[in-house]
Amino acid sequence: MLAERVDGLLITPVQTGTETIEKLKESGLPFVLLGRHFDDLATDYVVTDDVQGGYLATEHLIKLGHTRVAMINGPLHISSAKERFQGYTKALDRYGMELDKSLVCAGAITMEDGYAAAKALLQRSPRPTAIFCYSDFVAFGVMGAIREAGLRIPEDVAVVGYDDVQMSSCLEVSLTTVKIPKVELGKAALELLIELLRDGNNTEHPRGIKLPVELLVRQSTCCAQQ
Repeated sequence: MLAERVDGLLITPVQTGTETIEKLKESGLPFVLLGRHFDDLATDYVVTDDVQGGYLATEHLIKLGHTRVAMINGPLHISSAKERFQGYTKALDRYGMELDKSLVCAGAITMEDGYAAAKALLQRSPRPTAIFCYSDFVAFGVMGAIREAGLRIPEDVAVVGYDDVQMSSCLEVSLTTVKIPKVELGKAALELLIELLRDGNNTEHPRGIKLPVELLVRQSTCCAQQ
């Protein structure tokens, strides 16, 4: 992109390292990170409030009476995964529940990852009665593993996803999920980039914008069975 002499960039970083983004900062080219950001690298970014999202999802399950709430998370070098886990632990702490590390899996991105992680969790005794997933796609794999184990959703295991992808509302058991404001996210990022192009980079004081998220309650969650 530097060789093509573009005016600015919107980037969703993979976050396996900061070297590329550091070089981009040194180039002086205006850019905005979208959906993810670095704690240890000052850049302009627009993200959703993933701590809030993790908290809302976990609180919802706790209020339904679930005491063994598992989390199948993404890779922890990704800011969204790290912050969703922070929201998960924040809700547990708020309601006086201890973190059980045996109920937390990290590194799941795909449906296949969710399926494999859920199979392992469901073999635990006692098994979790609810699972909060890093994404809707991870949740789809989790739901497949639950059904394969002969269990019901949500009566035996409740499931919450994240993102609100289009098919999450079209499943046989529609998925409770955290909705991110996708259109607003893209709009805010482009507006910020246009400001940088118009007014120049402020490398000393970059801006970080967090947009609120919303919990959508559907059929995949219900009160814990006594």
